[in-house]
Amino acid sequence: MQTMMSLRMSPELRRSVERIAKRRKCPVSVVVRDAVHSFVAREESGVTLYDSIKDLIGVVNGGDPGRSTRNMGEELRALRAKR
Repeated sequence: MQTMMSLRMSPELRRSVERIAKRRKCPVSVVVRDAVHSFVAREESGVTLYDSIKDLIGVVNGGDPGRSTRNMGEELRALRAKR
């Protein structure tokens, strides 16, 4: 048997939930119930975000590894000067 529960949410969150319900063509309560079910399943599984994506970390070659250590302002000025 299901029991009733009430909760408070910001007007912005309420509008978002209503948009999702409208898109899915279902009641708002179904969207909220699905969200709570997903949250509980994720929390009870004990799987962290890191665990769920660790096989993806480091598999993409991002190009120049020194780009974060250079002064990008100087590089942008040099690019503009070439125009």
